[in-house]
Amino acid sequence: MREKLAESEAGAKAARLAHEQAAILAWSRDDEGRMVSCNAAYARAVEAADENAAVDQSAELFDPGLRREAAAALARRASGSAAPARWSGRAPNFRGRGGAHPVRIGRRRL
Repeated sequence: MREKLAESEAGAKAARLAHEQAAILAWSRDDEGRMVSCNAAYARAVEAADENAAVDQSAELFDPGLRREAAAALARRASGSAAPARWSGRAPNFRGRGGAHPVRIGRRRL
């Protein structure tokens, strides 16, 4: 039993370390949706002094209204009540409308 507990604690410690050192934004929330941790990359993205400040300020990357809309859309999709996206199967014909093209002058930048 103690061995399993030690393995579990070691796994949790490794996950926390990977979370803290990740070069990508990482954060976690509790069951109520409150941020409980984030890494340095997230703190920099929200312009917080450090990880603790980002959590204490509940600094969000996205507007809370957008987050609620996205959560509601995901819930509708999961319940099957959202209409599936439809695609005609044809790409838009930009050139067919008076020579209009998304990149007219200059060069394409990715």
